[in-house]
Amino acid sequence: MKKKYTNIDFIDPIRKKLCPLFEGGIDFNRKGSVYTIQGTEQAENRVDDQNELINIKYWFCDIWVYIRIDVLRDDENKSFHPSVSISFFQKIDKYFIQLLRAEWHNFQSIEGYNHPQPHWHITEGAALEKLFENLLYDGKSNDDLMINIEIINEWKKKLLNINIIHLAMSGSWINDGKMISARADINIITEWIYQLLIHLRKEIEYANS
Repeated sequence: MKKKYTNIDFIDPIRKKLCPLFEGGIDFNRKGSVYTIQGTEQAENRVDDQNELINIKYWFCDIWVYIRIDVLRDDENKSFHPSVSISFFQKIDKYFIQLLRAEWHNFQSIEGYNHPQPHWHITEGAALEKLFENLLYDGKSNDDLMINIEIINEWKKKLLNINIIHLAMSGSWINDGKMISARADINIITEWIYQLLIHLRKEIEYANS
């Protein structure tokens, strides 16, 4: 049975590796065995059809990031494994639209379990739907409603085109046909987060060009 474990040694390699990617560096808050990025703005993070209010950090252009790392302890094997969730947001006017979420639930491979790890979630559609509904309901008159529809149409023009981004992800299928990469240590997790940010920035810049 896995239990959560607190140890600052798990977050230091990640923080040091990611610092050059963010203007002013990067740091994390800790609550128990959960580490979350220190951010300057708040946004709604959609996970499993639930919305949670989180702090996000500016990355580049109009893109903001939320990083959560859970450190899990495996008592049976006397080892520790970080699991990662990273959400990416685009700021349009004063609103933050959640575009993507990258996750690596770093569990032991279990027979019969072949859920892709790591994996992507495309969250842009659900985030836009909720935001558009709120804007439409805010219209107190027909004139207000028309103004909000015009705002929505302008946002659609500004929104990043997710469809042309190549969403690369690491899997184990090239080695054993399985979709899960299990039991990654802190060095692998650190490099995975770093290369993920490098790759996605290039793709976002390409989509914006």
